[in-house]
Amino acid sequence: MKVIQATKIRKTYHRPSESLEVLSGINLQVTKGEIVLITGRSGAGKTTLLKIIGCMELPTSGTLKILDTDTTQLTLEELTQLRAKYFGFIFQSFNLLPALTVTENIELPLAIRGTSRAQRKKAAEQVLGQFELGYLAQRLPEELSTGQIQRVAVMRALITEAPILIADEPTANLDKENTVSLFALLQEVNANRQSTIVICSQKNLAREYADAVYRMEGGRLKPV
Repeated sequence: MKVIQATKIRKTYHRPSESLEVLSGINLQVTKGEIVLITGRSGAGKTTLLKIIGCMELPTSGTLKILDTDTTQLTLEELTQLRAKYFGFIFQSFNLLPALTVTENIELPLAIRGTSRAQRKKAAEQVLGQFELGYLAQRLPEELSTGQIQRVAVMRALITEAPILIADEPTANLDKENTVSLFALLQEVNANRQSTIVICSQKNLAREYADAVYRMEGGRLKPV
């Protein structure tokens, strides 16, 4: 089953003095339960591609289908709804809100959806239980270790039970031990939930955990 189908995706940014084409006809197909790694130097366009795949940004041309829905035919409101339904996001800096407890950070995607407080609390308790981290529920991010912050970020991405996870350089600021821990955690999530995961990373270690590896170069995506 094809979960992501990107066809001839182009992205051009227009500036007063020039136009910069970042993506030059990207083709990518990702099947259900697949872990895909996209590598490449900084500034190669990896994050731009992830934003388009995650429906956070529109391509200049080309088509993107998410579970057979042609996203290029959707309104901005429909794209927002599709993104909330199908995607979980793990960011490079993890982006936990410092004033919120672990539970409140995990609940955030459901709060954005308009889910009731009682349902959010129940869902957060369940995912904390699955990770055996219930004892962290009322702690603030500043009270967590790096490994715990990783797991909270992953739990926040999982709480909506989204079938697709997008991870943009999630280990860029981590040492080797925590890098291995995070990739192993994503692999475990993939095995248990059959989640489809697309990761951007420059670390060679990431290749050990991927089913398919691509390199972004010159605005194009090449299999490795």
